[in-house]
Amino acid sequence: MSNATTAALALALGAGAGFAVYHLTRDDKKPDDGAPTGSAAADTSATTAPPAVPTRSGTTATPPRMPGACSLKLDKNALTLEGERVDVATAVARCKVAGRAELAVASDAPLAVNRELYGALLAAGVPTVVKTP
Repeated sequence: MSNATTAALALALGAGAGFAVYHLTRDDKKPDDGAPTGSAAADTSATTAPPAVPTRSGTTATPPRMPGACSLKLDKNALTLEGERVDVATAVARCKVAGRAELAVASDAPLAVNRELYGALLAAGVPTVVKTP
């Protein structure tokens, strides 16, 4: 076979496989209970009961996780989260929402604050990468 034939065959097989995957994984919204489709379906939807509205539970919903790790920096002056000065509790809460933390610890950072912060991140279940700047 020539290179052109091989390329055309590969393209055809790839396109066919992609087409098959699309049709096997798409979500068809066809009624399977014998309900009419088209304009008749729109007329019957007005007489059916409205969908149930989810109720709120007694617990507070957590915000969705943000992509990327929160960036913490601890030096002799302060603890900062992406350039903003924060306390340990705020840093842990924000990093828990982010899902992971990157902690840069300066050599002159207070050891007590470093231990408190790392321990709080560990207790909150936040995966943490510690770096030295």
